[in-house]
Amino acid sequence: MTQFRNLTRREREQAGRLTWYALKARPQGEYRLQRVLSDMGITAFVPSEWRWRKKSRYAEPKKTQFPAYKSIVFVGEGVNRLDWYRLSEVHLIIGCLANPSTGFPRVINVDDIQQVMKAATTPLFELHDEAPADLERFQPGERVRITDGILAGEVLTIREIADGVAHFKRDLLGKEVDIPVSVEDMDLEPKAA
Repeated sequence: MTQFRNLTRREREQAGRLTWYALKARPQGEYRLQRVLSDMGITAFVPSEWRWRKKSRYAEPKKTQFPAYKSIVFVGEGVNRLDWYRLSEVHLIIGCLANPSTGFPRVINVDDIQQVMKAATTPLFELHDEAPADLERFQPGERVRITDGILAGEVLTIREIADGVAHFKRDLLGKEVDIPVSVEDMDLEPKAA
């Protein structure tokens, strides 16, 4: 049974901003193609899942990350249009999902991409032209409302912020635990008048 994860608000917004296509990569070349496309400034996403690698006489069994869809890399087109001619010169691409009647690349529905992202164990790509999270607007000691995830709607006080993640302390079954929350999933709580 597939375990679905909740998408963050930021992931849903990023997926909705782009027009999606599926490229067929050479066998076992999904991650290399993703790296090449990212270096070209193209948003690429390889949904992955964790599976056990079989034991052999050379290696012990261990949990390893594999592409969830064999030889498929999803690419997103934003404000800048994809240069299909330039993509055709990338040796790792052997085709794309096309509309059979026209032969042009088929656009993948945003809802379908979001379902793929929910089933994948890897988070959504990072956009290269995107500014880092606005950390300056949050300070330790401020009260914030959590807007996404399992704590959505909760109002908590920030203890510290490190690497784009805010840390909160909360009582859970009589024990104080640290709760990390991504900065993108928080809004400032208005000050009481």
